[in-house]
Amino acid sequence: MRNKKSSLLSVSAVAALASTLIGAAKASPAASAYTEPLDDATVKEIVRLYHKLIDAENRHDLAEVRTLLWDSPSTLFVAKTATAAEGNWAGFWGTEVVMKHLGEIYEAGSFRIDPDYDREKIVGLTPDVAVLVNPRRHAPG
Repeated sequence: MRNKKSSLLSVSAVAALASTLIGAAKASPAASAYTEPLDDATVKEIVRLYHKLIDAENRHDLAEVRTLLWDSPSTLFVAKTATAAEGNWAGFWGTEVVMKHLGEIYEAGSFRIDPDYDREKIVGLTPDVAVLVNPRRHAPG
């Protein structure tokens, strides 16, 4: 992985992308020809950085989160919104827009991500691109 910090996306964006990609892969006859492009060390580094991102988000540490985001106008954060016109989902494009939105979320009150790390799945698309899917943990009851 060339730039370990540059490829992290938000949990929501990754989950949305991954469900599309995994569904397409299952339907595709070429899916059986898939060869994992990531070595074990790269997968471990992706997991380490992802956990670091979640910890920073749960602390509302914008400075730390920024160090883990891709610095690009193509950075995408997909999040639920209260705006019915957007279908209650919105995409926030670009590092500065994402950081502004995260700051607003953090200021609005409690914000916590509780991923189910036992169900984490990483799919390598190329040696430099991976999708990490991690469903959030559901509270009992």
